[in-house]
Formats: sequence, C-alpha cells, structure tokens
Amino acid sequence: MYVISRLPSVRGADNGRNDVGYRFQLEKDFIEGALSKEKWWARLVFWSAAGALGLLAVLLAQVAEWANTTFLRIYNYSHYLPFVICPIGFTAIWLLQDRFFRGSEGSGIPQVIACLRTRSTTLRDQLLSIRVLIGKFICTFLGLLSGASIGREGPTVQMGASLFNFLGHYARFSKFERRQGLIIAGAAAGIAAAFNAPLAGIVFAIEELKGSFEERTSGLMLSAVILSGLMAIAIMGHYSYFGVISVGLTGIQSVVCILIIGAFGGAAGGLFSRMILSLKSRLSRVPKEKLIYAPMSLGVIVATIGFFSKGQTFGTGYHQAQQLLEQADHLAILFPFLKFFATVASYASGIAGGIFAPSLAVGAGIGSLLSPLFSDYPKEALLLLGMVSYLSGVIRAPVTSFVIVYEMTINHLLLFPLMACAFIAVATSKLVCKKSLYPGLAEQFLAKQQDGKSGNLEQT
Repeated sequence: MYVISRLPSVRGADNGRNDVGYRFQLEKDFIEGALSKEKWWARLVFWSAAGALGLLAVLLAQVAEWANTTFLRIYNYSHYLPFVICPIGFTAIWLLQDRFFRGSEGSGIPQVIACLRTRSTTLRDQLLSIRVLIGKFICTFLGLLSGASIGREGPTVQMGASLFNFLGHYARFSKFERRQGLIIAGAAAGIAAAFNAPLAGIVFAIEELKGSFEERTSGLMLSAVILSGLMAIAIMGHYSYFGVISVGLTGIQSVVCILIIGAFGGAAGGLFSRMILSLKSRLSRVPKEKLIYAPMSLGVIVATIGFFSKGQTFGTGYHQAQQLLEQADHLAILFPFLKFFATVASYASGIAGGIFAPSLAVGAGIGSLLSPLFSDYPKEALLLLGMVSYLSGVIRAPVTSFVIVYEMTINHLLLFPLMACAFIAVATSKLVCKKSLYPGLAEQFLAKQQDGKSGNLEQT
C-alpha cells in the first residue's frame, strides 16, 4: 500500500494544488513500490506461505484418510483392540504435546483467536510457530490413528496462521500485518484449503475473527485464500466435499421442516458447546500430575462408544455423512447421539483435532433421525439442513456454516433454506449456552495467562 502525497505548487498558488506535481509523485511512488526489493521479497514470502499451506492441507487430508482407514482395519480385525489403542494413544499424544508441542492442543482456532486478542508478541510466537505447526500435524494424525472423533479442518486453521506468522519474521511487513493481518490471512486460507471452499474461508475470517478483522486485511486474506486454494486444486483437482447434490424444498410445509430441524440442531450444538466449555474449565483446575488420567479415561469412553456403535463413531465422520447422503440405512439410529458424545470425549481429552467434520456427521445424523417426520421431502435436503443447523449451533457462525455446506454440495436449490436454518439454529443455541465455543475457549486460555501461567501453556 503506497502513500500518495501532494507536492507544493510550482505554477502558482492560486490554483489550490499542483496537478503536475501530484501526478509526478504518484508515478514516482508507484515505480518505487514496483521496484522495491523489500516489497518484492515480502510478496514472495507471502505467496510462498500461501502455496505451502495449500500443499500442507492436501498432505494432512491424505494422511488423515490413511490414519482413519488404518484404525478401522484394526477395529475390524478385533473389536476389542480400541480398548487398548484409544487410552494409550490419547495419553501418548497428551504427553507428546505437553513435552514438545505445547499450544497445539484442541482444534487450534481458540489459540488463533487468543493471539488476535493479545498484544503479547511472545504469546503469539509460542502459539503460532513452526514447532506448533509440526506438532499439530503429527498429533492430529496420531489422534485419528488412535480412533479419536476429530477433524482436520480446525488444525489446518492453526497451521495456516502459524506458517504465515513464522514467515512474517523473514520479510518486512507492517506492524499491523505482523500482529493481525498475516494471522487472519493464514487462518482464512486454512479453511479454504481444507474444505476446497474459498468463500467459506473469507466468511470465516469476517465472522469468526470479526473482533480483529479490518478492511486493510482484506487484500492479504483474499490473496492467501486464492493462492492456497489454487495449490490444493492443482494437486487434488476441483472437487466438492460431498459431490454435487441438487435437491430443494418447496411448499409452505417446508417452513415447519426448517423450524424444527433448525431448532433441534441448534439446541444440540449449544449443548455440545456448553459441555465442552464446562469440561475444559473443570479440567484446567486439576493438578497437572493428575491431569494425565483425563486423556486415558476419555480414551476408554471413546473406545466404549465405538464398540456399541459398531465402529461408526471412530474418526472424522466424513464417510458416515457420505453414506447417509447416499441413502444408506445401515447406520445405527443412535448414531448422532453416540457421535456427539464421542466428539465431546475426544475434544475434552485435550488432544489435537478439530470439530468441523464430526459436527457435519452429527448434523447429518440429526437430519436422518428427523426425516420420518417429513417423508414427503428429499432425505438429502433434510440431512443438509441438519448439518447446517448443528454446525451453526456449535460454532455460532451461521454464514460460515451455510456457505461451507453450500460449497461442499454446490446446491443452489437449497441455499435459502440453509440460510434460514442456520440463523434459527444460532438463536436456539444461545438459549442453551450463552457463550460461543471458540471465543469462550480463547477467554479461558487468556485468563490462564493472566494468572501467571504464560510460561507453561496449558490446554485451551
């Protein structure tokens, strides 16, 4: 961004300003900016970060799918092995994070929000570093390999913010860009690359990070989203997450359908947020020497839920949501409830992993559960409404939620029902849980830092 200054008049003071001098200074600033080695180096660093993030997002998607498939093969070999793998895996990941990768716990989005709200450069560099990026990648992979009900999209957000924040040290960016602009750009690019949904990345930055978003970050954010998305598409090809689904809702009766699914999904999402905030708050008060038993016991709970669900609750939940959309009826009727509690246990354990993909699976299960009430409507439409309602209830970002589902299915016919369902869900969610999940977790984290624990990063 270049500053345009006006030169004093040389043709006489009566004309008020010197157009010749103005044009000369404009051309001079443009040429200096275009030829500046520092600015070109900053651009090169920024573009490299965006391209590298797209590559990382694709790589994480590939290893996450391999880990998920491998664990399910182990489960199919013996339904009792998860009772050993889950608690040992959760505990090992917790110890690995505590010893080498502090700050990589959970989805990573609360850490990004905390960094945008603090002025502490030390805290930002602790939570958004190459060390945390590596730890996030490794621990998310290990979490899925241990059967956790987690997703990879949230971790990609922290990985993106970490990469951009780290590389920002190696080029001359403004103070604002270093403190917020690069972090927001990296977070938005992470969502866009993870879902192959550029609009969702942009909306996520505006809606979820709105306390820190300013107009001057828009250029950085758009560039990062476009470049990281292009890199992901170049490797994976253009695709939609769940394929193209062309179904819609018509008739006045559809209003009742939207109201019921929106309210039910929003209430369930609010309950999830309330349980997570309560559990994380209580666990933060447990002495560290006793805290190690939390991931171990929660791992046993995840294994038990997986056993009774016949393996349906292990992993991201992507395949279960896909099966429901393909009209599969073999999933247990209790799937949304079991997946709900498996995700609560996995996230409360403190291991790295997100909640986007499991939330979409729970939402699809809710839509399937309520579908007998609306047998006149396409079941796929009800599942998509369930996805939007539950995700909106969890993250309290209605626009982000319906844009994600829209870009995942390219469904133009259902756009307005998805919008309505998302806002109904958020309103219902607020009745169940007053605080939003990600800002609430960020507040908990910053409160610990104010209590003098900044040197010992704990679970957020």
